[in-house]
Amino acid sequence: MYFRFVFPLFRRNSLIQNAVRSQRRTLKTVQESELKDEPIKFSTSEAGQWKAAYTARGKDYYSTPKVQPLVVVTSLTAFMIYFCILREENDLDDWLRVVEKDIPYKLEEAELRAKIDNARQQRTDTSYYEKRLEEIVAIRGKLDALKEK
Repeated sequence: MYFRFVFPLFRRNSLIQNAVRSQRRTLKTVQESELKDEPIKFSTSEAGQWKAAYTARGKDYYSTPKVQPLVVVTSLTAFMIYFCILREENDLDDWLRVVEKDIPYKLEEAELRAKIDNARQQRTDTSYYEKRLEEIVAIRGKLDALKEK
């Protein structure tokens, strides 16, 4: 039953008729304004009422509900209390701690390998980079052993 009321609005003929009507209205208003030989007063036009702040924020910036800040703060507070205080730790937290320790070493290892390649191309000393790379590989080996447990 609902569709009987909606579908007549979307028939092809009614869409074309609506488009033609809107064009007639536009032409009519343009012709009326062209017939007037007097200038349009800026202070009484919509452009005169427009504030510069509307350009950056929009005209309805100040029409937000007054309780919105209270709702946002309350929601964030409830979430933070649950997530930081009430929630119990699980396996995912342990995995994140291990990954958190592992990622910087992976990044530093990749950076050191690139520096070693660059230093070899420039024929400079790579002993410091190689020593630090060995340390990182040893640390990552220990972390991998912890992951397997």
